[in-house]
Amino acid sequence: MVGAASGHDPRAVAARLSEGIERPQDPDAQRDLQRWLSERAGDPEFNRCLCVVAEAAGAEAQVRSVALMTLRRSVRNGGVAPIRGAVMQTLLRILRDETNGHLPRAAGGCVAALVQAEGLAVWAGVLESLWGMAALPGPQLAALQCLHEVCEAALWELDAPQEDGATLADGFLPPMFAALAAAHDDAALRVLLRMVETLLEADTLLDPESSLNRHLVESMPLLLNTLSRIFGHHDTLRPSVLVTYKLLLVYHAEVRVVGIADVFNAAFDAARAPRDSEEELVVRACEFWAQLASIRPLVKEVARTPAMLVQLVPVLLDCLVFTERDLGDLEEEQAADDVDPSRVLFCADDSDASMTPRALFASDDEDDGDDVEGPDAGAVDSWSIRRSAALALERLSTTLLDGLLTPLGAREQWVLTLLQQRLVSADWRVQEAAVMALGAIADGCHASLLPHLSSLLPTLLRILPDDAAHHLIRAITCWTLSRFLGDLTSSEGVAAGWFDAYVRGLLHAIGSPLRKLQDRAVTAFAGVLEHGVAPVLQGGLLPAVAAHMALLLQSSPSNPRSTAAMLEACRGLAAGAGAALDIPEARGLLDALLLQMLPAADPEDPVFPAVLSAGRSCVVALKAAYAPYGAATHAKMHNLIRGYFQGCEEDGGDADWAPAQHAYLYLVTMVREAPQLDVPALLLTAPSGAGASTATLTVHAVANAHATPRPIVASCLQLLRECLAHAPQRYASLVGPHLRAVLSLLATDDQCATVACSLLHEVVCAASDGHNGCSGLSSGDVVRALVPRLAEILPARRWHAATQRRAALCLCACGLLDAEAAQGVGRWFCRAMECVAAEDEGRVKDTAYLGTVRLIAAHGYAPLRTHEGLAAFQHAVSHLHTRPDRVVLSLVSLLAAFRSSLGAEWCTAAAKLPAAFPDDIMRKVDAACAAGHLDVPPI
Repeated sequence: MVGAASGHDPRAVAARLSEGIERPQDPDAQRDLQRWLSERAGDPEFNRCLCVVAEAAGAEAQVRSVALMTLRRSVRNGGVAPIRGAVMQTLLRILRDETNGHLPRAAGGCVAALVQAEGLAVWAGVLESLWGMAALPGPQLAALQCLHEVCEAALWELDAPQEDGATLADGFLPPMFAALAAAHDDAALRVLLRMVETLLEADTLLDPESSLNRHLVESMPLLLNTLSRIFGHHDTLRPSVLVTYKLLLVYHAEVRVVGIADVFNAAFDAARAPRDSEEELVVRACEFWAQLASIRPLVKEVARTPAMLVQLVPVLLDCLVFTERDLGDLEEEQAADDVDPSRVLFCADDSDASMTPRALFASDDEDDGDDVEGPDAGAVDSWSIRRSAALALERLSTTLLDGLLTPLGAREQWVLTLLQQRLVSADWRVQEAAVMALGAIADGCHASLLPHLSSLLPTLLRILPDDAAHHLIRAITCWTLSRFLGDLTSSEGVAAGWFDAYVRGLLHAIGSPLRKLQDRAVTAFAGVLEHGVAPVLQGGLLPAVAAHMALLLQSSPSNPRSTAAMLEACRGLAAGAGAALDIPEARGLLDALLLQMLPAADPEDPVFPAVLSAGRSCVVALKAAYAPYGAATHAKMHNLIRGYFQGCEEDGGDADWAPAQHAYLYLVTMVREAPQLDVPALLLTAPSGAGASTATLTVHAVANAHATPRPIVASCLQLLRECLAHAPQRYASLVGPHLRAVLSLLATDDQCATVACSLLHEVVCAASDGHNGCSGLSSGDVVRALVPRLAEILPARRWHAATQRRAALCLCACGLLDAEAAQGVGRWFCRAMECVAAEDEGRVKDTAYLGTVRLIAAHGYAPLRTHEGLAAFQHAVSHLHTRPDRVVLSLVSLLAAFRSSLGAEWCTAAAKLPAAFPDDIMRKVDAACAAGHLDVPPI
C-alpha cells in the first residue's frame, strides 16, 4: 500500500470526498469540491493520499470510486509522474481483487490513462500482468476491459519497434487471440471482440510489413474458427461477429480467400433471421453484404457460384420490405412532424430522394450499444436494414454490371423477372421494395435494363400520379425514376411521352398533402431542373411547370427542407429558362416568389438565403422584365440594410451582418444585370419616403469602415462601384468626399482591397469624363497619395492576383488622367515591370504590361528615354517569350510607336534591347511602322 505523505491525511481526504458525495444536489458544494480537487491535482503527495483512499477496504465504495476518478484526472495533468510506479502497483492490486465490485473498472481506466500519458513502452511489463489476470475467473472481465482501454489509448504504439527488435504487438496480439479462443463467457467475449475490432481499424494494418499484419495473418485460421464457434453458440454475440467479419473484409485481404464459405453462410443465415426479433443481427448482416459487394475480386468469386447470388438477391429484396414496426415508427415520426414541422430539416427515412445515389444508401456507422445501459442497450437504427440492403444491391450491380441480372446464364434474366413479378405484387410493401431495388441497380445494370424500359418506365410512371397507390410507393418512385433521368430526357424518352409524364407526375405529387411524398417529389423535380431546362422548354411544359410551382409556393411546403428544395428548383428554372421565363403563365410563380415570399422572408428562417438566391436568378433571367418587382425588392433590401445598422447602434456593433450582406449582393445583381431598371436612382431615396436612403447608409458605412465588419465594407464598396459605373453623373459627388476612407482600405485584407481598387478605378474614370465631384481629383492630394499606394500593391506577394490586377487597372487610369498625375509614371512603370518579370499570376503580368503600354503611349514614351525606364523595359520584355499573343502584339505596337517617336534615336535605343530579343518581333515592328498600325490593344 502507498504510504500517506506528510501534510496530507488520507482520512481527511476521504471525509472531504464523502461530504461532497452526500450533497449531490447542492451545486455550490459540488463546485467547491471540484475546485478543491483541481487545486491539488498536480500535487504528488495529495495523489498518494488518493491511492490510499482508493485501496482502503474500510472506505465507502463511492468515496473510493471518486478517488479513482480524481486520480485519473491527475494522471492526465501530470500530477502522478514522480510516483507513477507506486500508483500503477496500487491500481493493479485493485484490479486483481474481485471483491472490489465496480472499482476494478475505474482502476482500469486509470491504468489506460497512465499508459496514454507515459507511453506503452514505459509500461510494457504491465501487459503481461493484465493478460495474466485475464486468465483468472475473478478479475478476468476487469482486466479485459482495462486491456481494451489500453489498446484504444496506445494503438499506434503497438507496431513501434523496441530495442530488442520486437514490437509491443508481439506481447499483445498472441495473448488476445488465445484468450478469444479460450473464452466462453459472453461478457468477456464481447470485450475481446471489441478489442479485435479496434485493432482491425488500425492504419498500420494496411502495411503488409507491419507487426500487426503479420500476427493477423498468422492467427487468421484460429480467428476465423473462433468467430465461427461464437456465431454458432452465442446468439447475443452474432451481431458483433458480423461486425468483425465486415472489418476483416475492409482491412485484410487474406480473409477474402480463407474461410469465405463459412463467412458467407453465417452472414446469409443472419440476413434471413426474423427482423422483428433479431433486428440488430439483420442490420449487421446487411452491412456485411454491403461491404462485401464493394470488393470487386470477392464479388467475382461469389459470382462464380450462381447458387450464392440466387440465394442472396431474394434475401436482400426481403430486407427492403417494410415491417409493421417500420410503419409504426413512420407514423410516430409523422405525428411528431405534425406537432413541430420545423424539426424536419432533413428526411428521416431511408428513401431519401437525393439525386446522388450514394446519399440514398449511405449509412452512418452505428454504435453497437455495448456501452449503453438500460432498456435501450443495443438499439440500432431501424432504417439501416433497408439502407444497407439497397447499398449492397447497388454495389453488386456496379461490380457485376449486367451479370447481376443473369446469375444463371445470359439467356435467363432471373433477377429482372423476380423484380417484374414483385412490381405487380398485391402487397404494396413488396411492390415498394421492388421499386427501390430497381433504382438501386439502375446504373450498374443499365445496359440490360435498356431493352425493358418500354415496359418498366410506363409502370413506374403510372404509379407516380396514382392517388390510390400508397404514398410511400409513390415517394420511392420519385427517386427511382430520377435514376433513369437520362433516358427520360433523351430524344426517345421525350418522343414517347415519358418525360412529359414524369414532370406532370412530379408536379401532381408536389401538390400532395402528404409530407414524405411531397418532399421526394420536390427534390426529384429540383434534380430535373438541375439536369437541364431544355427538355422542359422543348416539350412545352414551362407553363404547366410554372403554374404548379406557383401553387406550391403559395401553399407553403410542409417543412423547411421542402421549401428550400422548391426554391432551388425556382433558381434552376430561372437560370435555365432565362428570358423564356417572361411569359404570362409564369407570372403567378414570380408573384409568389418576389411579391409574397421575398418581402416576408425572415432572416432567422433557415430558407432565407434560398429565397434571395432564387430572386437573384430571376433578376438575371428577366432583366428589364423584372421592373414590376423592382420597388418591392428595393424596399425589402433597404429594410434589411437599415435593420442591420440600427441593430449595430443598439447592440454596440454585434448585430448579425449576414442578412445585410445578402441584401447588398441582391442589389449589386440588380444594378449589374438589369441596368434598364435604373436601380442607382432607386437607391438614392428611402422607400418609405423618410430616413436615410440606401446609398447614404452605404456611404456612411464606408466612411466609418474602421467600425464596420469587413464583409459589409466590401459589399458596400461593390455596390458603390456598380452604381458609379452605371450612373457616374449621380454618384460621383456622393463618393468623391469619401475617397480618403476608400484609400485607407487598400491596407486591409484582399477582399476589401480588391473592391476598393475597383471603386477607385471607376472614380478615376468618372473624373476623366469630367463628372462633378471627381473632376478635381488629379490636382488634389488624393491622387498623390493614391498612385504610390497602388504601386506598392503590385510587386507585393502577399496580395491576391485579383487585387493586383485591379490595382494595375486603377494605376493605368490615374496615369491617363492628366499630365500632373502622370508624374508618378516613372516609379509605376518600374514596379509594373517588376510585376511582369516576377513569377506571379499571369493575368497580373498581362494587365500590368498592357497598362504600361497604354501609359507610355499616352505620355509620348518619355519614360523609355530614361536609363532606369529602359533598363526596366529590357528586363520585362526578356520574359515575354511565354506570354499570350495579345501581350506580344502590345509589345509590337509599343516598339513601333517608340521607333516612330524617336526617329533617328531608334538605332541607339534598339541596340540596348536584349540580344535574345526574337527576330520575328522586330520584323513585325518594321511591318507595323511601314503600315502605320500603331494602335495599342485595350486592356
